[in-house]
Amino acid sequence: MINHPELTGVVERLQIAHSHEWVKEAISLFSMCMDNCWPSIEWHDEVGELNFTAGLSIAAANEFLGIVRDGILHLVWRASADNVIAVHELPEVVSSVLRAFDSALAVQASAYVRESQRHLSEVNERLVFRTKQFERDMALATLVQRKFIPSNFRSDYFSAEVRYVPTTGIGGDHAGIFPVSPERIYITISDVTGHGIASALVTEAIRSQLRPLLRRQMDTTFQYSIEPVEVVRQLNEQFFKEFQSLGMLLTFFIAMVDCQNGTLTYSGAGHPPPILQCCKAHNIIELRSQNIILGAAEDCVLDRGQDTIDIHRGDRIIFYTDGIIEANSNGHDMLGIDGLKSVIEKHYETSPVQLADAILTIARETYGDNETDDMSLILLDILGGPEAA
Repeated sequence: MINHPELTGVVERLQIAHSHEWVKEAISLFSMCMDNCWPSIEWHDEVGELNFTAGLSIAAANEFLGIVRDGILHLVWRASADNVIAVHELPEVVSSVLRAFDSALAVQASAYVRESQRHLSEVNERLVFRTKQFERDMALATLVQRKFIPSNFRSDYFSAEVRYVPTTGIGGDHAGIFPVSPERIYITISDVTGHGIASALVTEAIRSQLRPLLRRQMDTTFQYSIEPVEVVRQLNEQFFKEFQSLGMLLTFFIAMVDCQNGTLTYSGAGHPPPILQCCKAHNIIELRSQNIILGAAEDCVLDRGQDTIDIHRGDRIIFYTDGIIEANSNGHDMLGIDGLKSVIEKHYETSPVQLADAILTIARETYGDNETDDMSLILLDILGGPEAA
């Protein structure tokens, strides 16, 4: 058995074993390489197993074999000097050692390739499992989020058509319908920056804050109405406190529709303007946001922060998120507010279902195959209240 002094050094330097038993085994295997320049497949895995058991990289294993080779060559030269090996036999012996070393390198490389393939196969199996698990979680999250999307609504005074088209199964759009009395209803719509799970979680946080805030009025027999601007202010305070450090922003719009008084009071925070469609007068009005986007400042309300306009029976209000008006197919042909208004102006006499279909159709046609944002849409028809003049 060969006992080269450098072997102890490489073992300690590479920190691959506390025992020299595997060194002895490696030398034995190298001797097998010397016996056959094309080593048999039966012991390929033994060499590979040795490397991985010892924790060697292929470079370190080659370095180790190089030390063994040099030790053998050193012994060959000593044997030649002592006339144990004839001088004329020296080239053939050295050539055999070098060929054996090349064969050992091939064995090492082959073993590592097979081990890498096995490891890659295991990684792929885990990846497939994780992907399927993620897809199941996403599907479940999508079902849960859809439970919170308001359904179509109808009463003696109101009728609401709701559409929601997420980009990735779950999204950052929120829409809410809160009837607090037969003649009064709140509509909210918002859009969190970004897409996917994070935005969906923020959306759920917004919903959980809005619902008790607006539903609380039902416990007071409607003796007072919370002003939309106060909802915006309170929501911004909470949003700024919890999400400002994450750099997330939220566009938001809330409208209080009062059929008894024939008024629409609204407050927006950086949200695209809903459209009031006066169907009998064949006129449309933009309801522009008065305040800055939620989360951008500790106080987002500017001046009065809200406005009130008259509404009449037969009017319709179109609420939407920017996924509709920012639809574009080649980076510059956005639908825009003007494009949305041109669609609305063609549908004064049509039903809310037909108008919703027309809006989403033109948005999808504009997107083409490049849909990049969620699309939410609420069409609120005023069925009761004062007649239009």
